Amino acid sequence: MYRFSKSPQDDLTIIKGIGPNIQRLFYHNNIKSWKSLSECSVQKCQSILDAAGETYKMHDPKHWPNQARMAYKGHWKILRVWQKNNF
Repeated sequence: MYRFSKSPQDDLTIIKGIGPNIQRLFYHNNIKSWKSLSECSVQKCQSILDAAGETYKMHDPKHWPNQARMAYKGHWKILRVWQKNNF
């Protein structure tokens, strides 16, 4: 089970659609926590992906900030149910 993280870097890979490579990309762009991702617009997420090249453009970040918000607030059961129902 995940716990609320007080570290400056959270595991962004708990967000459906974010793997290790995208996590590194977001860390490089100073999005290192669930809080910072939750405050990021979908357009900003997409611009980061687009700037990284063709391999990343195919990913759809439309649900990433919402999932990050659930993680940041510690709503793990809600997050798991949401992920199960939407993926």
